[in-house]
Order: sequence, then structure tokens, then C-alpha cells
Amino acid sequence: MPQSRYLQSPGFLPLRDAFSEADIESQDSQNESSMLSEPVIPPLDGFPNVREFDQLMKSYVDDLSVKKQDKALIHAKRARNIKTVLMDPKDTAVESAQFR
Repeated sequence: MPQSRYLQSPGFLPLRDAFSEADIESQDSQNESSMLSEPVIPPLDGFPNVREFDQLMKSYVDDLSVKKQDKALIHAKRARNIKTVLMDPKDTAVESAQFR
């Protein structure tokens, strides 16, 4: 396997060796199309509930310039694309060259 140009230090393991598929957190979401948060049960003391949190996030994103709104938060679809690119950097079918 060729050496990655990003991990040149001998102290790093290649990503494929460092993580098995089971070690990577799933980014599947039932709310992927709406991008709303999923409830935490039981609710955590001192944190906003899901509805309040989503309102805060919407307010934050709406206050940004239009150009920055799409990149303000990493939603499930983008997280999946990031994972795909990190696992197979030569796959050019995912997103754009600028994204990769």
C-alpha cells in the first residue's frame, strides 16, 4: 500500500489500520432530510431541549451570510460524504474537487 502524503510522520498509523469499520461512529439519521435534531431521552439537565436547540441553530445559521449558511453545520449527508472521501481519497465521484 503506498504511503499517504498526509501522514508522513512515523508516529501515525494509516487510517485503514487505525480504525476498523466497527470503530467509526454511524452518521445515520432519521431526520436527514429535515436536518432536525433527534431527541435525547432522558433529557439532560442544563441543556436545551431538542426544539429549543433546533431554534438556536436555525437562528445562528440564518444570521450568517448566504454563502456561509451551507457550510455552517455538518449534516448527516455531508458527514457521510466526508467519511467516504477520507476512506477512499481517490474516489472522484463524491462531491467536487474543491470538497475533496
